[in-house]
Amino acid sequence: MYKSIVIIFLTFLMLSVRAQQVSLYDHYFYNPILYNPAFTGDKGNTNIMLLSRAQWTGFDGALKLNMVAADGNIFNKKAGIGAVFISDKKGINERIGGSILFSYKIIISDDSHLRFGTAFRFLSHKMDFSKSVVKDVFDPTILLKQESTTNFDGNVGVSFTWRDLQVGVGVDQILKNKASFLNEAGTDISYTQSYHFMNSIKYRVSVMKDKNISVIPQALVRVVPNAPLQYEASAILDWDKKFWVGAGYKNEYAISVNAGISLLKRFDIGYSYDIITSDIGQYSGISHELMLNIKFPNAKKKEKKERVKKEKKEEVDEPIEEEEIEEPIEEEEKEEPKEESKYSKVVEDGVTIITNPVEDFKDVDLHLPEKGVYIVVGSFMERDFAKKYVKTIKAKGFPNTDWVYSEESKYNYVYTYKFETKEQALTKLEESRLKATKGAWLLVLVK
Repeated sequence: MYKSIVIIFLTFLMLSVRAQQVSLYDHYFYNPILYNPAFTGDKGNTNIMLLSRAQWTGFDGALKLNMVAADGNIFNKKAGIGAVFISDKKGINERIGGSILFSYKIIISDDSHLRFGTAFRFLSHKMDFSKSVVKDVFDPTILLKQESTTNFDGNVGVSFTWRDLQVGVGVDQILKNKASFLNEAGTDISYTQSYHFMNSIKYRVSVMKDKNISVIPQALVRVVPNAPLQYEASAILDWDKKFWVGAGYKNEYAISVNAGISLLKRFDIGYSYDIITSDIGQYSGISHELMLNIKFPNAKKKEKKERVKKEKKEEVDEPIEEEEIEEPIEEEEKEEPKEESKYSKVVEDGVTIITNPVEDFKDVDLHLPEKGVYIVVGSFMERDFAKKYVKTIKAKGFPNTDWVYSEESKYNYVYTYKFETKEQALTKLEESRLKATKGAWLLVLVK
């Protein structure tokens, strides 16, 4: 009987005091939708994540978590929808269930937005008391069979994104359901779920812009009423979203290390390992986690990609046509549009030169760019394609390649060089035409 009591006590201790009524997993930094439904669809494409975690393998009845999560966008990326299925085992306790998630995006400015999310969950709780070892099997206060109960719950959340900063607040188990079981004497044995406040913050810092290397510090704070505060802090070193390594600290528990790799731009594989620092470390065995994420482009995104791909070819090879400069003679003959227009277009010795006020543009940090002469090698309506083209041109030997955005034309212009004068730009134009694109032209930004 005493051993049974110890097992039940430890199980309930893990469920309440250590805030594990809500499953814990290391790869929350990669996909936090289990903790906060506001992040549903925030990645911009459709994702299916498979995750398996084993914790404290040195103990019988070690914690095991298996999860499948899927999310994507709807309504022209204004909303996200997803689903999560979990199997969570802790000793004699097992939970199996799933959630349906929804989020809605509110744009604040060009570089910031809010997302509100909610999730509806069903969860089956099962206690297998037959696995308990007891001294007196006829004790009427002890349960000797498998008991189960099912309830419904949910969570809500909000996230705020501003440039590379991301902050989230989520509240789980908002209905505070009660899981009840009857023992042989008909006595009700139960526990009540508690609110779980999940607060996160993440910020991407570019450390080597030319190689797309970033450091991502982040933190997660769990607050459960009448339980000790739990927090995690970590940092991820990311290389062009192709490879990452990181380390973190979980208060009063462990130091975690993780690494991941992206294959074929579709498969992301991650692994994490916890180095237990608490007193149970020498007995607990291994605690680790494996994650696989599969990315699928949306059907609408595929169509847009084909359209933009076609536009890209036309724009990069024939920028004169894109800007309607194929008839420069008419522009020169009319004369008066030059004074009425916000910009001017001329062709000098086969070089297209377009002049615009710098106030109509933004740089990569969405600030006012510097005035000067830019050698443009591509123009794109979709910023994602502009960013990808920047990487392509950098690989061709132009490390200073970047882009500027025109609020007037709604195009993102990729450039190889920026100079103070037209004469300086002309000395590098031929290089850009030979190595990057034959249709390179000059964009002059003036005040």
